[in-house]
Amino acid sequence: LHTRIGFLSCAPERKNWSIEAITEPPYHQTETKVDMQKGVVKTPDGKEVLVIDVRSEDEAKHHGILKGSSRVRCDITSTGCVEKGIAAGLIPEDAKKCPEIVVYCKSGRRAGRFAEMLKERGYSVKDYGKLEDLAKKYGIDHEHISSKTANVDGKKILIVDVRSENEAKATGVLKGAVRSECSISATNCVDNGIKKGVIPPDPKNCPPIVVFCKSGRRAARFAGMLKEKGYTILETGGIYDLEKKYGIESEKKQK
Repeated sequence: LHTRIGFLSCAPERKNWSIEAITEPPYHQTETKVDMQKGVVKTPDGKEVLVIDVRSEDEAKHHGILKGSSRVRCDITSTGCVEKGIAAGLIPEDAKKCPEIVVYCKSGRRAGRFAEMLKERGYSVKDYGKLEDLAKKYGIDHEHISSKTANVDGKKILIVDVRSENEAKATGVLKGAVRSECSISATNCVDNGIKKGVIPPDPKNCPPIVVFCKSGRRAARFAGMLKEKGYTILETGGIYDLEKKYGIESEKKQK
């Protein structure tokens, strides 16, 4: 039996906490090992660290997590985040008995705030920052990534918005879309989309893709990169060209 590492999940209103055990490969192939009883990650150099993800569950599903992470959600305006982690059994109450801690989020802001709370309580923080930066050092668990798909006329498709976050907030997005920002001059847009979990890494496991931007130029370029990698493109265009077919919804900002 291969055992895939699960992670501790919690909701603020719940008092009972549990480990979600997932029994699938391929964790026997990785160098990073996790002591499930302690929730501590042992890095390839033999050092133990406690890795904490302070993002939401949706962010974790869409972008992956650092290997062996436990999650203590903490918004930038939240208070009592560390206490919540202690109450959930994710952080040892005695700072002297806790290994060095690694904290991360999407941009690093929430992680920085959480790290400061930890330091105020006497905990030792080894690293904090954004997922993308720390993934190079600690490794990312892509098995937790769940690409979002949309259903149109009973068919499953993947709708990708290659505009910036500001553009999406200003004009909305096609219903069910995910964002993989790509400038007209970028050369690694698709690779970034795969890395962030927006696009399934295996084209055979990916539904037909719709790509859009403001005018259609970036979308066409992104679609060309996808085709070169073996993905199936359903159509591309500007958001207003595709609006009648797919509909527009407001951009929902992740906290």
